[in-house]
Amino acid sequence: MNTITLKPAKDKSLVRCHPWIYANAIARVDGNPAPGATVTGRGADGRFLARAAYSPHSQIRACVWTFDEAEPVDHAFFKRRVQRAVAHRRAMIRDTGATRLVFGEADGLSGLIVDHYVADREPHAQLVCQFMATGVEAWKDAIVQTLIAATDCPNVYERSDVSIRQKEGLKQTTGVLAGEAPPPTLITDECGVRHHVDVRHGHKTGFYVDQRDNRGLVAQHAAGREVLNCLLYGRFLAGSAQGRRDQRRVGRGAGARACERRSQRFRRGQSRMARRRRLQDAAPPVRRRPAFRPDRARSAEVRAVEGNRRSRDARVQETST
Repeated sequence: MNTITLKPAKDKSLVRCHPWIYANAIARVDGNPAPGATVTGRGADGRFLARAAYSPHSQIRACVWTFDEAEPVDHAFFKRRVQRAVAHRRAMIRDTGATRLVFGEADGLSGLIVDHYVADREPHAQLVCQFMATGVEAWKDAIVQTLIAATDCPNVYERSDVSIRQKEGLKQTTGVLAGEAPPPTLITDECGVRHHVDVRHGHKTGFYVDQRDNRGLVAQHAAGREVLNCLLYGRFLAGSAQGRRDQRRVGRGAGARACERRSQRFRRGQSRMARRRRLQDAAPPVRRRPAFRPDRARSAEVRAVEGNRRSRDARVQETST
């Protein structure tokens, strides 16, 4: 049996149900667990602590699956976790075509992000996944099949092009996992605002799904006001402001390509308000910091001392006269 035994007093975080086991907390590894294999975590006294996914290349040496000794980690385990996450989001989230169905450790699936997009005016739905740890990578096929069954969405695209995979000993990868490839632009509706999502090349999974509340706040506070959106990506926050009839919106983005992409999205937008906007590249040229010159620093220090001495001598002379 693959087992990791922790050093004395290094089990406190697991007792508090923290989902990570760090490499410097492990006293020894018994067996020869492969990357992503399930290992049993035990304290220095031998008592059971957790079952976790082993990652030999990461400083987070194991990500916990369960703290229940009676719960095996198998296909049924991932089916339960995915179904629970999907049911929870469907019960809690309304008025959006972009939903984060699985959010890593929050759903007991460390390293897994799953976003679900539903097109606004086209019969297309898309699941986008990020597998960022060896554990979920090892169970990728089971997770994908469970997601398809739980959502009735046949199209699954992978966006595991994140640098953290390299720390896990995994290569970055993207591509179709099931069904059809996503369209170049997927238009989805969020609280009455239409957003243009680039699933294949956009940031993260194409859209900042986890910023829904912030977009709602922007829409609430932007009504009737002029809005300056600095260093924006895409048109997501500005689009939310636009949806609440802001009088003027000025966008300043970080890059010519991003500005052109935003300009295209605004032209394709369906809002009836007057679109008064200015899109420009706000990323200034990087200024190099001058090299440190000890001789110049010393000269400045000497000049400061001499200046203080002259001022002191002048005050003494004035007092004596």
